[in-house]
Amino acid sequence: MYIPRDPDFMAERAQYALRHCCEDCVFFRAAEQPKQGSSERALPTAAHHCVHGWPNAEHLQAHYDGAPDLLVFCKEFEIP
Repeated sequence: MYIPRDPDFMAERAQYALRHCCEDCVFFRAAEQPKQGSSERALPTAAHHCVHGWPNAEHLQAHYDGAPDLLVFCKEFEIP
C-alpha cells in the first residue's frame, strides 16, 4: 500500500514509535547459509530477506531515512 508522505504521519510515527519497516517484522530473517560440509552451494542473497519472498527495498528503514515521497506498507507486516 502506497500513501503520500506527509508531516502529520511523520510526527505521529515519531510520537507513538510506530513500526512498519521490515526490520521490525517477524517475517524478516537473516539469510540462511548451507550447513558446513553440505554439498549445497550458497545462493547469493541479501543479508536479510522476507521469508515470503517479497521485494523489500522500499520497506527498509534505510529507505525511510532517505525521506521518500511515498510511504510503502506491506500487508504481510507483523510485529512479534
